[in-house]
Amino acid sequence: MSLDLRQFHGIFFEESFEAIDTMESILVAAAGRIVDMDAINALFRAAHSMKGGSATFGFQELTDFTHRMETLLDQVRHGQRPLDTTLIEVLLKAVDTARTMLRALRAGDQPSLEELAGADLALRGLLEQADPIAAAPLGDAPGRPAPAAVSARVEPDAESDRLTTTPPAAGWRIRFRPQRDLLTKGNDVVLMVRELARFGPLRVHAELDQLPTLTDLVVQECHLSWTFDLEADPGENDLREVFAWVADVCDLDLIPLAVAGAPTGEPVVDRPVEPTQSDPEQISAADRATDSAQYAADPGQQPAAVRNGSIRVSTGKIDALVDLVGELVITQSMLLRLAAAVGPTGESLRQGMAQLERNTRDLQEHVLSIRMLPIGYLFNRFPRLVHDLAQTLGKPVQLRIEGEQTELDKRLTELLADPLTHLLRNAMDHGIEPPQVRAARGKPPLGTLRLAASHRGGSVFIEIGDDGAGIDQPAVFARGRALGLITGPESPDVEHLLRLLCHPGLSTADTVTDLSGRGVGLDVVERNIRSLGGRLELATAVGQGTRFTIRIPLTLAILDGQLIRVGAQVYILPLVSIVETVQLDPARLRLLPGGLEVYRVRDHHLPVVRLASLLGQCPDDAAHGRPLLVICEVDDGDVALLVDELLGQQQIVIKGLEGNFRKVPGVSAATVLGDGRVGLILDSTELKRLAGARVGA
Repeated sequence: MSLDLRQFHGIFFEESFEAIDTMESILVAAAGRIVDMDAINALFRAAHSMKGGSATFGFQELTDFTHRMETLLDQVRHGQRPLDTTLIEVLLKAVDTARTMLRALRAGDQPSLEELAGADLALRGLLEQADPIAAAPLGDAPGRPAPAAVSARVEPDAESDRLTTTPPAAGWRIRFRPQRDLLTKGNDVVLMVRELARFGPLRVHAELDQLPTLTDLVVQECHLSWTFDLEADPGENDLREVFAWVADVCDLDLIPLAVAGAPTGEPVVDRPVEPTQSDPEQISAADRATDSAQYAADPGQQPAAVRNGSIRVSTGKIDALVDLVGELVITQSMLLRLAAAVGPTGESLRQGMAQLERNTRDLQEHVLSIRMLPIGYLFNRFPRLVHDLAQTLGKPVQLRIEGEQTELDKRLTELLADPLTHLLRNAMDHGIEPPQVRAARGKPPLGTLRLAASHRGGSVFIEIGDDGAGIDQPAVFARGRALGLITGPESPDVEHLLRLLCHPGLSTADTVTDLSGRGVGLDVVERNIRSLGGRLELATAVGQGTRFTIRIPLTLAILDGQLIRVGAQVYILPLVSIVETVQLDPARLRLLPGGLEVYRVRDHHLPVVRLASLLGQCPDDAAHGRPLLVICEVDDGDVALLVDELLGQQQIVIKGLEGNFRKVPGVSAATVLGDGRVGLILDSTELKRLAGARVGA
């Protein structure tokens, strides 16, 4: 029965897209800088992985195309070609083409030969050029250090056509003892031998002492061990890198030849193994077969799921697991409520429920952590965007990325891609000035963009800032007045400015371009961020720059909530937004002209929101003493929410409200309470805005 390779397509495409992203980030970072050998090797391995994988699945056009990329990068890593600006731009276009081909193949279509032609022609043109440094010794090649010691020399013998070697001054004996399941994991010893042979002359000795009898032979298992004598000294780290992919399924000993002595036993081959040829037009069937087994064998760039011994799991399965844990939390809350009603005889039940609550919370945290990813996975796509825009606009810009290890729910990282793209494009087009303008203003010609992430409380803050001209507020207000958005006196506060900028159709650009002038962008950003339960904030100074800040929750799944009673209804406030709770003292309550109520707390006056009136409930403070004020942190300061009673804290499983009902002002989401009722999760920022609008009316 033949093996259906289509079942492995998902893994191939996922890892190939990761390789593409890796190449793109390295190439963008390499522009105008000295690139170390680790980065060059990572580029080569990424191209090699795609070539081998595409050969496995019969994607011939992609195989040939990526082989040409691999050949150019192989020349770079061997010091035969510089990684200069021309090559970087050609490889970036090739990366784009490879990504397009992968998307077409994943969709079941054939790649467009027209799209392939331009990038392929550029690769072929570079490969056909006479290389001015091809004949230079490795130590003389730009960016390539000389090997520590390579005294072995391979020369053809005219009479026997054999290759002979001079005695090495240095080298390594490599003892490789793989576990029996080496081959079942897609590894190929031949490919490792080829990588070793790239360093210099190599003698291979196979050890047969573990070979079973024919009747006991299991063909899927590896029964051999090998000893390699390498007559070159590339360094221990480089040698271990060859075996990094199989480090967890083998025993590996590296012994200097000076210590190991003469070779042991007879070599399996009677000539040193030669490195494979790099002719882009000659990829043999054997080459494709051996490469295919290691299409993801990239020890430096392989996904963390492989390096850490974990497995890949689809997002759908993780989401289903999160939903099930959420239902478990709701059930546990119901049982805890029932246990609390049991009399003194139920002490054991209450203790068991307390233990169940702790275990459920731990399970919940661990399941949610599966969905958390470093935000660097999102940030890494933007250096290429900035690089391309800088060339298009003629504005040299450096992008500083900070806090890329900040973790965020995977779904949120996906949904944030478009808003961040809009904000970065705006910063490049509207914020950063052309270099001649910056010079006239005493600024360095090189502009700076800053993309940073950090945790604060239960939220993630993402900042997108530039050191450009700042927002021309008079121009924005003038445009707003022309569109009829401003009818009264202009408000100088930043909130008013941000609302104008986020209004659909407002643009201060004089001409329509591919980047601006259509009045779309910030309204989409603001709407998308609000749909995630987040907020958009703005800070700007003329001549100094602009900073947008996105504040979003860590996850869209679960939060710690404070249950409150307003009238006969139970509501939830996110615990992270609560600063403190105080009992209402009428002497500290003041009514300002215009109808706004404020409450004095330690010499600060906070606006008061009477939730009963705002939510249409009848207050019931007579039976429970004086009402309580829950002071919550909001975007532009604190607000005091007047409630009837605090009912306790509980982990809340967030349920979307709009998908099952409709958008409710002042409510961000809903949940199921322990008694089976639906509880509404309140948005304190929105409540403050609604109360202010009611007072203003």
